[in-house]
Amino acid sequence: MKYKQLTEEVIITGYVRATDWDWQDDVSGISLETQDDEEYVIDPNELEESLFLEVDREVELTGILEQDRDGTKHITVISYKSLSDPTDWADEDDEYEEDYEYEEDYEYEEDNDFEEEDDPKFD
Repeated sequence: MKYKQLTEEVIITGYVRATDWDWQDDVSGISLETQDDEEYVIDPNELEESLFLEVDREVELTGILEQDRDGTKHITVISYKSLSDPTDWADEDDEYEEDYEYEEDYEYEEDNDFEEEDDPKFD
């Protein structure tokens, strides 16, 4: 696809968002969403792959901004800096675990009195 280069180099801050997934449901495409609801497709390169780890996190990207014929803005990343606090990630994981805690005192009791003739599918 033919691109029109818009700038030499820009610095844009926003959140990395997943936009495409492969057949195994792994992220295969990402974009940058800014506070003013602009979206920039992040073009594939070595840095794009490392940005997959930053999905749903805030970053500051430095790159070349281009626009395709459809008006979609693309950015080729030269460098980036994560603006999300890594300690926040641990808190997110802790919250997740707290939501799904199991009761340690729970005892599973098996009903050994079950007979095949009690099961309606054997009628």
